[in-house]
Amino acid sequence: MNEIMNTGEYISFAEELINKYGWESSAEKSLREQLSKIKEKDSDKELNLSIVGEFSVGKSTFINALLREELLMSNILQGTTAAATVIEYSPDFALTINFKNQTSQSFSYENSAELKNSINNYASENENAKDIDSVKVYYPSESLKKGFRIIDTPGTNATELWHEETTVRAIRELSDTSIILIDATKTLPETQKQFIRENLEGVLEQCIFVVTKIDLVRDKERQQVLEYLKKQILYEFGLESPCVIPFSSLLVLENALNESRETPRQDNPDNEKLLSLSYKNESELYERIAEQKLIAQTKKILLLMDDMYSGMKAQMLSISENYERAYQNLDQSKTQDLYAFLNNENQARLGAFYNIANARKQGVLIWANQFIIQNMHSIMNEIDVFQNIIMLNNFLQNIVSIRCKDIAFAVFSELGNIRRLISESASNQIAEFRSSFKGQYNLSMSPVCSPQNGPLTSPESQALSNVQQLASRIRITVKKGSNSKASLIKAKTDYKNRLAPLLNEFCSQTLALFNKTIDGLIYTSANDITAEINRCYAEYSNSLNKKAKEDSSNLSMMAKTSAIIKSDLESIDKRKDELISIRQKLKTSDRRLFGYHYDNYD
Repeated sequence: MNEIMNTGEYISFAEELINKYGWESSAEKSLREQLSKIKEKDSDKELNLSIVGEFSVGKSTFINALLREELLMSNILQGTTAAATVIEYSPDFALTINFKNQTSQSFSYENSAELKNSINNYASENENAKDIDSVKVYYPSESLKKGFRIIDTPGTNATELWHEETTVRAIRELSDTSIILIDATKTLPETQKQFIRENLEGVLEQCIFVVTKIDLVRDKERQQVLEYLKKQILYEFGLESPCVIPFSSLLVLENALNESRETPRQDNPDNEKLLSLSYKNESELYERIAEQKLIAQTKKILLLMDDMYSGMKAQMLSISENYERAYQNLDQSKTQDLYAFLNNENQARLGAFYNIANARKQGVLIWANQFIIQNMHSIMNEIDVFQNIIMLNNFLQNIVSIRCKDIAFAVFSELGNIRRLISESASNQIAEFRSSFKGQYNLSMSPVCSPQNGPLTSPESQALSNVQQLASRIRITVKKGSNSKASLIKAKTDYKNRLAPLLNEFCSQTLALFNKTIDGLIYTSANDITAEINRCYAEYSNSLNKKAKEDSSNLSMMAKTSAIIKSDLESIDKRKDELISIRQKLKTSDRRLFGYHYDNYD
């Protein structure tokens, strides 16, 4: 068969592809299990032939004929096989019992008689039969030495369900080909037909129908019986061209035993013709088993390649979808108007910020104006309180300046609070921008720091210092005078007229500097908003460029991977075509009906 197909080459090809690609765990497990079974079968050079048939169809006699020895008992009761019995070549007589609990026992024997008795005890129906998984017989048969194993199975009309399960497992897991024995003296039994329909679907084409006890049919009726049985098989199972061959187990066995005993043969032209045909069919039967093993291997490899093809096709489709998605993202990232978006965001956020910040500025300015005016009135009113010219002069020379400094400090102390409110407004606008930006461009950024209400900053302290310098210059030049009522009233009126413009100037200058300082806070926070937007522009531009390079690299890698998969898929298709062609050749060879036309055989 090696000249027809080198299975090792296909196994290596499949193994290379399984190792080459990343599969889902369940898919890889399935592929490797399939490959393992194919490799195991390929490394097993023995050909496995299972014998299937009804009870009393002559299974034991048929197997004995193939062995040229009466190894299996053919007594009606003793010949009931309960476990699958595998018979293979060995120079020694031995037996191994494999139990269903995964344990085994092995025995050695001096001769075939001892082995025969032991086989009957373990392989046939007995109280321990249900515990036995299989029986392996080692036997020095010249037929087996050719490289065959014979697998005897329980009858298909057995009363125990587990008997049939044993037979089905032997056919599907152990056999390269199954021989279905049919009694030439009977039609196909209903139990056998039912067993074949229920259990041999998918492997029936690999089976060979051997008609036993053909020697019990009269010579002139044999061809008619074969024709009838073939029609039955065609009708019952729908096989395109079933292989139906006659075989006289009894004649072959008796001839072998006579030769071993050197018993003279009694010539019978009819028997000689049938014996010669049986030998010829047996020889071609072995050839067919080898072909069937190869057919089964090609089928398993084809199924494996189909599964690999489907998995690789799915990978290729996934890569194609990812490729298209990446290409669209790359293309979209190139065409999105980032600058326009950020410019609109800057205008919107600054507009909202200025509205809130100016409203808060106006509120604090109104408060400051009212606070200063109220304190200015208080100073003016205090002048009327004094009844001593010396104390009045001290108030005007020293106390008024100190009071104005305190007023200025009280006003500017509010800058920390207003700074926090303005910064908070800016932070809110930045947070809204970041949310909008992330929604549009899906870029995460570091969190915004919360504004703090702390001590005056350097610009704020400088403004306060300037105001306090103004306050320090508020002094009234006083004259010595008497404490007479008329003189004191005149002095007070004069001092008020001279102090009022100074206080008004101080009030105006303080409010102006306070307003200017708040504008500075607003300007700084507005710049923070713009700076954050510009930072995002720079960060996203860098990210976009980096992503574009990565996407280009990924696209290139996807394209290369896709090309590799495509090439491997083409290789699988080529291998599959080769396997299909090989299977077709083997099946064409299989269709020859060797030994079928009994009448035409000389």
